[in-house]
Amino acid sequence: MLKWLKVRIGVDLIKICRALNCENKLRIIDLIFRKGRKSITDVRNELDLSFSTTHKYLKQLEDAEILFSENVAEDNRDKKIYSLNGFLLNLSPARISQAVSHITKREDKLKYYRMDILGR
Repeated sequence: MLKWLKVRIGVDLIKICRALNCENKLRIIDLIFRKGRKSITDVRNELDLSFSTTHKYLKQLEDAEILFSENVAEDNRDKKIYSLNGFLLNLSPARISQAVSHITKREDKLKYYRMDILGR
């Protein structure tokens, strides 16, 4: 089941950039790309990472929709198996400017909303 990632402007772009912000997260993507579906234990063992770090990184990649997971029953246990979503990230100065503009507009709305509530 391959799902193509559609990036919305602003928050999604930031979430994706945060999810790709370190070498080990890129190594996780590479591992799953080259070898296919993996459990948290598989990733942890193959990349020699701690369980908590692996869990955190997989969650960040899943939240950014770079990975998706499914629960599979294996050896009388439920296992969460991670797979790679297909994605294409089009990052350019114009795209970043568009994202910043979107975020700034949202922050300005929040400022006005706070001002209305506080009467300032």
